[in-house]
Amino acid sequence: MAADQDNFYETLAQRYMDETGVEIELLSLPVAAYETQLPTQLQGGNSADVFATVPGRGSPVSIVGLAEAELLAPLDEASASVVPAGTEALYSVGGEIYGQPISQVPVGIIWNPAAAEAAGLTDYPTSFDETLEACMLAREAEMNYMILAGAIPNNLGLMAQGLSATRVYAENPNWNEQRAEGEVSFADSGWRTVLEDIEAMSEAGCFQEGAVGSGFEAIDANVGAGIAFSAALPGNAATSVGDARDTLIEVRAYAPRVADDAPWVLLSARDALAVSASASDEAKAAAQDFLAWLAEPDNAAELAELEGSFPITGGLQDSVTDELQPVVDLVGSESFSTLPTDTWPNPAVYAELGSGIQGILTGQLTVDDVLQAVDAAWDS
Repeated sequence: MAADQDNFYETLAQRYMDETGVEIELLSLPVAAYETQLPTQLQGGNSADVFATVPGRGSPVSIVGLAEAELLAPLDEASASVVPAGTEALYSVGGEIYGQPISQVPVGIIWNPAAAEAAGLTDYPTSFDETLEACMLAREAEMNYMILAGAIPNNLGLMAQGLSATRVYAENPNWNEQRAEGEVSFADSGWRTVLEDIEAMSEAGCFQEGAVGSGFEAIDANVGAGIAFSAALPGNAATSVGDARDTLIEVRAYAPRVADDAPWVLLSARDALAVSASASDEAKAAAQDFLAWLAEPDNAAELAELEGSFPITGGLQDSVTDELQPVVDLVGSESFSTLPTDTWPNPAVYAELGSGIQGILTGQLTVDDVLQAVDAAWDS
């Protein structure tokens, strides 16, 4: 899903209309409410014909869950051809593809280098200790190290996923598969370190005051304005936040626990487009034509440049924007894993993670409480 202020879908849709003469009516839903409003519309048969989804089954708007509920229409070979090899199960049910990924998005943090430099931080942290030191430096400069949209559990869950890149998946890229087999757990793995580090960052003042009550608007008001260093957002948000303020916002991987640990980032075909099962046959055919057009390499590259992501077709390092330069080498060396929730078994796991972090930040829950709840949600 695009951020509320993003318009790259509009730009591509307008070019398609100009080239083909086909009329497209664009509708928008607020990002914060998308995961509740879209399923309701689909179940009521009054959704848009084409809409944004995410791979797998870990979210209320995940492709597999919606397809199993018979709310999506199957797509053709043009859509299947751009699904990254080895991830077909995240887009398919019963041998049919139900979602078309549009780009590949790095997930870490967005970083304002000018804000950090203004506070005296010239080098990005290479360890967790350096991260905590940077938090202190930000406070001394009357700034914030990281802005959270803490009122939105998904934003907190995304922060945890970003931290898990080096604390879980760099060492064990197959952690999700092992969790599915019962060989590992959240409570007895690097996920404990993830939550302990979030708690330590909170205690060190790394987040803004009142973070748990903040929405996405706090990110532009602080990171975009140059009075905070970073925010927990997917990498494509760097383009929208930076463009709104005409400043460079970079994409960064979270610093590993210690400097000697391997740096790692998450990379996911995070957003995909799907077609409503309740659309008319004429609308389904028109939608598939549009999706086939988006899959063409030139159009995919343009979308990626506008969005601030890696293109879904062509080389991963083709047409990379300035915002993505700090993670290009990690992507080029395949030092990445997919977004963890892509293969989590149900939306309740992520919901427990995000709401649990809210509890940690307010002091109402312990790390043990949250780990137990997330494991229970996985096993339910």
